Amino acid sequence: MGDLINDAGIWLCTTVVLVLVFLALLNGLFQFNRKQVLDSLQEPFGKPLTFHSPDDSVRTFKQYGFVYSTYGAILLHSWVALFAIGYIYMILFCWLSYSPQFLAPGFALEYFGGWNGLMAPWLLIFTIDHILGMVLIFTWEAMRTRFMYPVSSLADATHVMIEEELPFMTEDFLVDPDTEGHLDRLKRHGSKVQARFKRAKCRTVVKVDVEKDGARSIEYTCVRYIHSEEDDCFHPTGIVDYTAAQVHEAVRRGGLTSKEAKVMLNACGKNEINVHVPSILEALLTEFSDFTYIFNSIGTWSYMVFSSWNIGLFWLLLTLGSGIFRSLFIVRPNQKKIHELAQLHTECEVLRDGKWTTIRAADIVLGDVVAIEDNSTKLPCDGLVVEGSLVVNESMLTGEPMPIQKMPVEKSDAAVIGKKNLAYAGTACLESSGPHDNKALLIATAVGALTTRGQLVRMVLFPTSVRFKYNDQLPKVYMLLSCYMVILFA
Repeated sequence: MGDLINDAGIWLCTTVVLVLVFLALLNGLFQFNRKQVLDSLQEPFGKPLTFHSPDDSVRTFKQYGFVYSTYGAILLHSWVALFAIGYIYMILFCWLSYSPQFLAPGFALEYFGGWNGLMAPWLLIFTIDHILGMVLIFTWEAMRTRFMYPVSSLADATHVMIEEELPFMTEDFLVDPDTEGHLDRLKRHGSKVQARFKRAKCRTVVKVDVEKDGARSIEYTCVRYIHSEEDDCFHPTGIVDYTAAQVHEAVRRGGLTSKEAKVMLNACGKNEINVHVPSILEALLTEFSDFTYIFNSIGTWSYMVFSSWNIGLFWLLLTLGSGIFRSLFIVRPNQKKIHELAQLHTECEVLRDGKWTTIRAADIVLGDVVAIEDNSTKLPCDGLVVEGSLVVNESMLTGEPMPIQKMPVEKSDAAVIGKKNLAYAGTACLESSGPHDNKALLIATAVGALTTRGQLVRMVLFPTSVRFKYNDQLPKVYMLLSCYMVILFA
């Protein structure tokens, strides 16, 4: 060992190990304190979340409340900083190992006693850094909550973790305990570890927004959720069911009052579909925060450091080029297009305080009585036809090119509301006839991301999780190849 590494290399390797042990010790103390807080909670941790699936599939979600911790945030970002410092070290000392080529100074080789002495700590940092990168990528959302304190009441939470419960997460490796061998035991433990990683990928952490009036809300999959003090849960807002009597009563009393409209606007938010368009830096970070790039990095720097710089440089440029092109010229432009398609910049007439008022489509709230224009004007919200009739083109929903007529809800307590009375946001109104300036009247029953138009956008942005056997086995293949690489280095 002394021929391969000198005192400088031993000191650097020891320092790296001590830093890891020190961070692990601080994390252990924080997790011990966090567990005590979790055990002291009076109520069950985690509550069901009502979720409107865009494709009408049954999906189960739970919501968990957490309080931000400055100490925990420092610890979490210490691991990120450690990864960044380790990667910079890898790049710098890979270049220094080529001295005197490529203008690399020779002090590093002299200090570490030659190429072998330089490579010993480099390989240690190389291995630790890529393992750390894998863990951060696979468990980032879960790790964020691991460095916050759990709370039993969502009214006290600064962040909410939303977790989708998928059937394959709870699969157990079944085996007869009387015949269980070492291989079966290894498979069972491997299945548990794999299930934990899968659960971590199905978690999303969102920040709680507190309004001036004290109302607490979160936004998840473009849908606004409001905290209810009755059951201490966040519930989606933007959709409501009306009876036939209620819709006709709304028209009779002159629509909503200005005060009612303001309260409803604060509760449900604007009639908009907020599609987040990432910045250039955010798009790049999102793209390169994928485990495939970590695996590519392993191969690239393995070539680089062992004198195959031309192959390594080729792979590095190929990886960076493909990632940058995909994030900035494919993914981000597509998100921009979806953002533009989700916007509806029109004005509508609504009945408020007994008077007809022109407002922006984004200011329509649940319960508003809206006068519908024709001439292929797109409907601003989902709603029930109260008076008059509509002829609409629903090809964007069904693909059916034939126009469909929408009839008003009957003035009867026993009236049954069906699809013939319901018009959908985003569909084109070809003809409108009714009592107000020959326009049909519509009462808003869904706004924002919970309209039919919003559901289509959400279906594109947040598709239902699908299980592929190929995806399940791929991490195992990468793990075997990584272990093989470590053995070759050793």
